[in-house]
Amino acid sequence: MKKIVFLFLCLLFLSGCAGSENVTFSAVVDSVSDGSIMVSTISFDSFDKASVAVTDQTQVIGTLEAGAQAVITIKGEIRESYPVQVTATKIVITQDADVPAQYKKITAEEAKTLIESDDVVLLDVRTQEEYDEGHIDGALLIEDTRLKEQAPLLLTDKTAKILVYCRSGRRSAASAQELIEMGYTDVLDFGGIIDWPYETVTGTQLTQDEALAVIEKLSAEKLGLPVGISEYKIIFDDVKTEIDGASCYGLSAFADLGERMENMGVFYVAVDGSAIYKINSMTGDYEKIDP
Repeated sequence: MKKIVFLFLCLLFLSGCAGSENVTFSAVVDSVSDGSIMVSTISFDSFDKASVAVTDQTQVIGTLEAGAQAVITIKGEIRESYPVQVTATKIVITQDADVPAQYKKITAEEAKTLIESDDVVLLDVRTQEEYDEGHIDGALLIEDTRLKEQAPLLLTDKTAKILVYCRSGRRSAASAQELIEMGYTDVLDFGGIIDWPYETVTGTQLTQDEALAVIEKLSAEKLGLPVGISEYKIIFDDVKTEIDGASCYGLSAFADLGERMENMGVFYVAVDGSAIYKINSMTGDYEKIDP
């Protein structure tokens, strides 16, 4: 959610970035058109997607094609929109589209370090019953048998760092490979929860659809929106956010303005349905919404 919140709070200021130094980031090429490419950034906080202009002055090393990974250097001027619009000075292809990505096997200790220090998606691929009996706090549940169906809906950022686990390690390995085959680029398998030496939690959690249903019950006035939230395009964050000790789904409501999407509000729903928050666009503070 950090990326979306950052973009929401800073879009008003981006047009003032002209003249600043060049910026370099890693990205996956989503699509290629005449004179531009659409990309999704990798572990980059300033923005998550960008329309990148490729001009006669842009140095391109390698072949631009959808699915390729690249290191992109852009001019400092970032034009306000979503996705943001930038101009490339140099693009270096680091992995061709036809080179298959691979998931990485890590230990529980390495996973714990990443969870505490990085922006990751923690994915539990067991059954609902297993999840309720005990899971790692903050884990998103998608049963391995429903991964192909639900991953495109719940894991919208294919460049996100995804940490996968199951009970013993068999389902997590198969699921990690399936995610790679679906186009996810940064998948790590840390095996089974039976080998997890750290704390776990019990209980059920709302699905993202259920969390959205909770917030849809609130009036537009309560949410500070011109119309009800069901009228907007909803984008969920890939990771949960802790607010007042509660793990929360983060979501943004985007208005379709034709040529661009405008973020109308950022909201959070506790996974147990106990609380709803919104971001104050002026201060960046969490504000609890009374039902």
